[in-house]
Order: sequence, then structure tokens, then C-alpha cells
Amino acid sequence: MSELMEVFEMVTKQTEPDLDAWKQQEERQRKLARNRKLGAFAAVATIAAAIVLIFVATRPAEDASAPKPGENGSSETAVPFGLSPQARIVAGFDGVTTRTISGLPDDAFALSPSGDGSTIAFVTEADGENHVATIGIDGSGMQVLGAGIEPAMSPDGTKIAFVRDNDIYVMNADGSGEEKVVGNPHVDEFPQWSPDGTTIAFDHYASKAPTDSGFSENSSIMVVLVAGGGPTTLTQGGTAGEPTFSPDGTQIAFRRNNSIWVMDADGNNEQEVVPEVGVVDDLRWSPDGTTIAFSNYNGGDWQARVVQGVDSGDWAVGNVQVLDVRTGEVSDVGLTIVTWWNAPNWLPSGDLLLNAVYQN
Repeated sequence: MSELMEVFEMVTKQTEPDLDAWKQQEERQRKLARNRKLGAFAAVATIAAAIVLIFVATRPAEDASAPKPGENGSSETAVPFGLSPQARIVAGFDGVTTRTISGLPDDAFALSPSGDGSTIAFVTEADGENHVATIGIDGSGMQVLGAGIEPAMSPDGTKIAFVRDNDIYVMNADGSGEEKVVGNPHVDEFPQWSPDGTTIAFDHYASKAPTDSGFSENSSIMVVLVAGGGPTTLTQGGTAGEPTFSPDGTQIAFRRNNSIWVMDADGNNEQEVVPEVGVVDDLRWSPDGTTIAFSNYNGGDWQARVVQGVDSGDWAVGNVQVLDVRTGEVSDVGLTIVTWWNAPNWLPSGDLLLNAVYQN
């Protein structure tokens, strides 16, 4: 009987993931998605489904009717959020939807608007691979461009930075003029433009394993001039990553050890502005310079069945939060989004463009 109790305790503990488990899951999911190991991903999904079934079986009878993860690509979820997991919306700080974005493919993810908000770059599946594509914010004029992920539109909307095979490329907004601007044996990702369009900040993961990514202790933030030249390291260590420029170009905000930091654009004067509050991801500085939006996984429910390009399955969800840069106060918008590549982006109006949205 004691052996059976030990097995029961082991199984039930697995159904409540803690933050350490989240970090391991995030890094694993990033690697799987990047390498498109669909067979391995299916195996993981099978294991996850088994855990969910065990969880349901051990829940009290009155909870037996609660929604469970969908099957065969359905949009049901393990948590009772109010909006569709494929919802694309524009929302204010109060979480109220002001408009929805139509015309995007169901599998679209990693949205990145142009500076004037008229065009959105995103990722979608084409010919069995993830491709960068663009569409008008009114849903018109969709174009599928070259293979790649993590697109970032330049402020003037004429170019797109993106990642392919762990290197950073830049191309014209119509897909022409493709050029590799950063390439090395390791991993470079999450490119973001400076406001003047001359510089790209990005994550660099120096590791013996060329596919290391995520919350790596070997990570650093680098910048590179689009016109040419080698990258410059600004800061490193402590999982430094996911940089975003201030609208005047003088500062860069970034994530380090799940805290939010700000430094000068040359890497000097690093300051922690928000201590660890969960698992911080996808930072974006507002156009007026007063606010930084980000997603924050706080250890709650995380399963959300969503298709993103060539990959589908259960993904983590995070609270959309905003940081007042002047006061350091963090507030919750009241919406959650699927994390990994789905940043809370800004439009010129000061509203948030959100992809794969749920409602608390």
C-alpha cells in the first residue's frame, strides 16, 4: 500500500507545474519548434495527454465536466478562458477589445506591425515550412515571402528582419533583397529594430550545442548595423534576452532572470526596474516611451491548444501586463496570450495588438 501511495503522489504532483518546470518546458518547446521535429513533438503531446487524463481521473466528481484540451487541432482548452485561442484583437489597457483583426490564416503567429500600423508581418506554414508573410491590418493584400520565423518590421515598414536556421536576415517588405546580417555557429534570435532603422538588437546564445535557446545562462544581447559590420555585445549572463528599443533610441529594455532591466543603447548603466515576478517574456516598449508591455507566466494554468505555423499542441499562456517606466508599477491588462513568439505589440494609437488571446 505504501508503494501505491508513493506512485499516486508522484503522478498528482506532475499535474501542477512549478516555475522551474515551466522554464524547462519553455526551453524544450523552443528547441522542438525551431527544429520542427514533429514526430518528437507528437510523442510529447501523447505524454501530456496521458497526464491530463490522469489528472481528470483524480479530480473530484463535481469537476468532471470542466473543459479539457481539445483533440485533432480543436480550439478547446484546459482552462475556461472566454475568447477563442485564435483571436487576434486590438485592446486597450483595460482589456476591452476595440477591434478584431481579420484575414490572417488560422496558424498565424509572431505578429509584428509596421511603425504606422498599416501592415503586419507574421509567420504561417507554406510548403511544409514556416514562412514570413505580410498582410494589411484591414485583412487585405496577404503575401507569403521567404522561409523564416520571428519577423520584425522596420519602423518605416520597408524591411523585415527575421530568423532562419538560427541566423538573422533582413529583406525588403516584398521579400526581395534578402541578406544575412548575422551568422555564427550558435543561436541568434528575437531581432528588434532601433527607431531610426539603422540597428538591430537581438539575443545571442553562445553554447557548445548549436541549438541552445530559451533561458540560457550563456545568453547575451548584441546589436548589429544593418548596413554591415560585425555584431557588438552589450550585455551578457543571467539569461539576458528579448531586447526592445525605447522610441527615442537611447535605451534598451530586456529580460534577465525573469526581471525587467533597462540599459543605455550602448550597454552602459544597466538597471533592474522590475524584480522577478514570474516568467517574463516578449517585451515591447510603447510608442510614447512611457510603458513596456510583456507577457508573464505566473505558474498558473498553461495548456492552450493552438496551431502555430508547422507546429500544434498545448502551449503556455501568460498574463498581458504593462510596466509604467516612470514609476516602476506593473498592472495587469486582464487578458492572457499564448507565449512564445506572440508579443503584446503596440499600434500608433497606443493600443495593444494581441495574437492567440484568451480572457481571464
